[in-house]
Amino acid sequence: MSSIKNLHLTHAPLILNPLKMNPVAKILIIAGLILIIAGLIYQFGGKFLPLGRLPGDIVVERENFRFYFPIVTSIILSILLSLLLFLFRFFSKPR
Repeated sequence: MSSIKNLHLTHAPLILNPLKMNPVAKILIIAGLILIIAGLIYQFGGKFLPLGRLPGDIVVERENFRFYFPIVTSIILSILLSLLLFLFRFFSKPR
């Protein structure tokens, strides 16, 4: 019984203090949250953001064949992601 108490007390600061968390675990949690948010935006934002159907996106339709090449959507997403990463790096610099 005493080993359970010691285990609980020795690991409690790691659970309660996220600053001492393993950096790989932090990255995985943040990446997971970003993917969840992106998935929700893609799922529910499709009505408002016509990604993949913008002017300039290439669509070839035949009888039994349909090909999408969303070039404009890819360019816009690339610009937004580049801007987001730039802002993240800009504000995370030590001063």
